[in-house]
Amino acid sequence: MLYCGATASLCALELLAHSAMLPTDMIVVQARVPKSLSMQTVEESDLPPNWSSPIPSKKTQDLGTD
Repeated sequence: MLYCGATASLCALELLAHSAMLPTDMIVVQARVPKSLSMQTVEESDLPPNWSSPIPSKKTQDLGTD
């Protein structure tokens, strides 16, 4: 599993949101993302009403697969 964040602690927090413990074999790497990469901004108003449901909708799943 790969978690990306501005800091290692944010990645660990995301992992802890789904598990009670951090894995003992977890590693942290630093990467720089080129500014030439395109980025999509999604406004909350563009999301389906149930976007924060524990059971993801097809639309929110599709946002993370492109």
